[in-house]
Amino acid sequence: MPAKSRAKRPKPEGQRQLLELEGTEAELSATLGCGHALIGHWRRGTRVPGQAPRHKLELLFGIPRRAWGQRVGL
Repeated sequence: MPAKSRAKRPKPEGQRQLLELEGTEAELSATLGCGHALIGHWRRGTRVPGQAPRHKLELLFGIPRRAWGQRVGL
């Protein structure tokens, strides 16, 4: 029986922009005031930031809050 192929979902625009930021997860988490594991979740796309972290991401790094609801390539 052939393996099922899973279509990759497009990444949120916010995830794409976060991946482009320079710095380690530890450095970004220190700037944002959250755990570095959480930054990893956001970068891998297993979670998206809530409203308060989205606000900080916008203020500190210019990633618009609405970017987490926009899919890349759509």
